[in-house]
Amino acid sequence: MRRWMAALLAAVAVFSGVGIASAAGAPVKANGETVRIQLIPGLLLSLPLYTAVDKGFFAEHGIKPELIPLATGPLGVQALLSNSIEVADTGTEVLMNAYAKQADIQLIAGLVKTNTFTVEVSKSVPLPHLMAGYPAVMQDLKGIIFGVSALGSSGQLYANALFADAKLDPSAVHYLAVGSSVTAYPALTTGKIQAYMATEPMQTLCKVLNSCVAVIDLRKGQGPSEIADTNGASLTFAAQRGYIASHPVAIKAFIQSIKDADNWMRNPKHFAELLALTESHIGLSTFPNHGALLSAMLRDNMQYFNASISRKAIVNLSRFLVKYKQIPNEIVPDKFVFSEAPQPAP
Repeated sequence: MRRWMAALLAAVAVFSGVGIASAAGAPVKANGETVRIQLIPGLLLSLPLYTAVDKGFFAEHGIKPELIPLATGPLGVQALLSNSIEVADTGTEVLMNAYAKQADIQLIAGLVKTNTFTVEVSKSVPLPHLMAGYPAVMQDLKGIIFGVSALGSSGQLYANALFADAKLDPSAVHYLAVGSSVTAYPALTTGKIQAYMATEPMQTLCKVLNSCVAVIDLRKGQGPSEIADTNGASLTFAAQRGYIASHPVAIKAFIQSIKDADNWMRNPKHFAELLALTESHIGLSTFPNHGALLSAMLRDNMQYFNASISRKAIVNLSRFLVKYKQIPNEIVPDKFVFSEAPQPAP
């Protein structure tokens, strides 16, 4: 009887599109649905998506991915809410802002387990407080032109928080929108801006080429505790609740694809192959020894990738956004995060 019941349950699972029983941790397989996913081109943070496509993890889980280039979080949210894409991926604070304005979305998986920003400063800027670290070094940034990807972006939000926590008026600097790290790097090294809220590949370019100075590294918990406490919910994937309800197998297959990509990326045995994959998508060919640059970037950052979402970090991030008047009220994780989104290991 037990063998007969097991066979029956397996057959039901296959015909329902779930594949073999997920209760045993086996793969979930969708039915070949096309899933349109936001892609922020050229950034290391997009590596889980590139990997899931190139290594066939989406295909293994029955998904036909269509990566849609959308360079900023607000563009991704706008596309998600207009049904131009099924999945957005961006800073969780951007998604929280939309949710607080009644966007019916849920987080389904994470990208990284820490904040991703560093404050990179031009070598032309005197830094007498550098050795004292944060918050003293913020004194050295008063009056400069501070680059951000876009005005009102996550970078500007975190920069304002750094100044405020250091008891400095954020208006002590002049913010200038210069695009992503790819376009901001020449702006920093040629003097158009004196500092930038950076992500990769700028962080590695500054470090390896010794062309700018990282004065604060939020990835490593430097800066205010209120920012460090949001680690575990910095960058996330989101979908509309209605789509999740109507396509539960596709969503679970998407989650497993991202988890598989994350596990594959962080396996040291795959480093050489990952390096080649990264080089095909993240163009640093205009820089000398670009292979060495990419290798250094991967070695520095693999530790930060993670598909889980910390519910505690969601609470802390919502408190942070309430404090800085980005949203009116704290957000309850049980409603904002999909129940089957990966969680950090205990």
